[in-house]
Amino acid sequence: MMKPEDKPVRRRGGRSVRFRIRLCPEGVVDTPMHRHSHNEIIINKSGYGILTADGRDYPLAPGTVVCIPANMPHRDFSAEPRLSGTFSFETQGDQTISKLVVFYDHNHMVEKLFDLLLELKEVRTPYNVTIYATLGDAIFTLIQSHGATAQNSDSNDVVDYIDQLIRQNVSNPSFDLTTEINKTGYNPSYFRRIYRETFGLPPLAQLMNERMTYAKALMRTDPDAWSIKELSLKAGFEDPYYFSRIFRQHEHVSPSVYLQRCRDALAGENDPA
Repeated sequence: MMKPEDKPVRRRGGRSVRFRIRLCPEGVVDTPMHRHSHNEIIINKSGYGILTADGRDYPLAPGTVVCIPANMPHRDFSAEPRLSGTFSFETQGDQTISKLVVFYDHNHMVEKLFDLLLELKEVRTPYNVTIYATLGDAIFTLIQSHGATAQNSDSNDVVDYIDQLIRQNVSNPSFDLTTEINKTGYNPSYFRRIYRETFGLPPLAQLMNERMTYAKALMRTDPDAWSIKELSLKAGFEDPYYFSRIFRQHEHVSPSVYLQRCRDALAGENDPA
């Protein structure tokens, strides 16, 4: 495993920034529940995992960005190789993050800014502190924009807000996506169209995709821990038969077959794919 590389930066005003890149080629990552005195952003570049925070589980897929407020307990798990970047920072005054923010970095803007920080780490100039702070502020601003509420009249902000709700309610069987879309005040057909233009899928298909990703992560983690009924409820489905039908549509095999493949993979016989 590559050791995390920290780069502290401090500027006038007292805000410090640290960032690191983490590679886990050996597969399993299982950090116990812990907390930090600073805010932490996780940019998931490749691979899949599960983040537990704020009393919920959140699937980590390529492109997922999570901002964890200071002092919020959280746990990170991955049963396969995963490449993620971590950007940690402290805030003051009105630059605070009070709640968990989860979103898909569909234009890769957060990842690009993070990668630029890593490139600049190797460059020694008198302007490093200013550049680091500026890039850190840009990432912070993007995070704040994704934490906005649906009261914002800009359609892009509303689309991002609904996408954030989808990712926050992956395991919530009571989540009513139609009701949340209606609350935005947009015509449902128009909203589905602009959502699809942004993320490539309609909102319901996105929710189903996130739930399937989460279900597979659970099965890969511990295939002997779940019955199909328990798994379906954990993945946000009250009806295990409906869950099995959606799973088969996505994976072309039943959940039972996929569970057995996960058991075989842990025994070193194959990859569940």
